[in-house]
Amino acid sequence: MGVRWLAESGTAAAGDGALSGEKWADFISAGSAESLALYSDGYFAGTPAITVNRFAEGRAYYVATEPDENLARCLVSHLFREANIEPLLETPPGVEAARRSGPGKSYVFLLNHNDHAVRLPVPRGWLSVRKEVTPEGELKLPPFGIGVFEV
Repeated sequence: MGVRWLAESGTAAAGDGALSGEKWADFISAGSAESLALYSDGYFAGTPAITVNRFAEGRAYYVATEPDENLARCLVSHLFREANIEPLLETPPGVEAARRSGPGKSYVFLLNHNDHAVRLPVPRGWLSVRKEVTPEGELKLPPFGIGVFEV
C-alpha cells in the first residue's frame, strides 16, 4: 500500500515518494489526532496511516501499518526532530553508530552490518583507537567491520 508523508519534518526523508506499508493495514479515523501520513492508493486511500495525538506534555503515535524501510526512516526522523535528538553521525544504510561512556572517557563504535565495504567521513576531534582513518579523514569499514573512536 502506498503511503504519502504529510508531516513537515519528514519531507526530506520522503523525497522520492516511494513509501509504503506492508502486510497489513488498520482502517482508522484521526479523530482528535493529527495525520502524519495517509494511505495513497487502494481501498484505504486518503485515510490515516500514521497519527499523533498530543495531550498535555505528551504524544501518542499510532502506526496503522507495518512501515517499509523508507517510511520507518521518515517516522524515526520525525520522532528525533520532535524530541530534539541529534544523531551522532550521518551514516550510510547498514552502518550503526553507538556511543559508550564511562568516567572521563567516551567512545563511539561504528558497526558495518553490510556485506560490502563502506566509506564515511570522520568528524574532527574523533581519535581513531585502531588507527584506521585515511589522511583525507575517511574511514573505510570492511564488510561486517568496526571502527572505534575516542570522542
